[in-house]
Amino acid sequence: MAEHNTLTGASLHEPKGAATAAVGQIYVATGTGTGVWQEPATGLQVGWWDYNDAATAVTPIDLTLADTYYPLTNDGAGPYTNIGYALDGVAIWNSTNNRFDFSGLALGSTVDIRLDVTIVTATANDNVTVGMHLAEGGLPYDLVILSEKGYKTAGSHHEILPIHLYIGDTNTQQNGAYFEALCDAVGTTVQVNGYFARVITGG
Repeated sequence: MAEHNTLTGASLHEPKGAATAAVGQIYVATGTGTGVWQEPATGLQVGWWDYNDAATAVTPIDLTLADTYYPLTNDGAGPYTNIGYALDGVAIWNSTNNRFDFSGLALGSTVDIRLDVTIVTATANDNVTVGMHLAEGGLPYDLVILSEKGYKTAGSHHEILPIHLYIGDTNTQQNGAYFEALCDAVGTTVQVNGYFARVITGG
């Protein structure tokens, strides 16, 4: 009779399959007298996306009229775009219509987005506001991220701007969203370097 410490494969005592189970898997009873090896269920899923823009590096967005909001765009075609860690089946940014799409997220999900932009002011003491317009096509509302920030000198100003959202209703979930910017003077342009987004969902 073989010693227990020399048993392998199907000869192992229950739970069977321990020799080939992946690291981190646990044995879960199926209710039929057997079990399966699987990843532990946490109830939460986390995914992230990084959309790097290529177009505005060549042709920045011109805030042509003073005190007027202009949508920010992102073609996702830059070399640093990374969607390899996204939630399955979810593309949170639609580069065709330049809108965030939260429709694939469960209600109660949280969304953290880092907006990376380069603002080029044409004159000294220009004031710039950056916000997010949400629920486009539903009951829209706006969140301000950067409020009337004054730049003492003309030139290039790099900004990293975080925003934290929760998908608390179908108005936010089912309607598009986008970033927007305005300046109180003419001649300012915006280059979108990228959007990094992380989602925690119970879906």
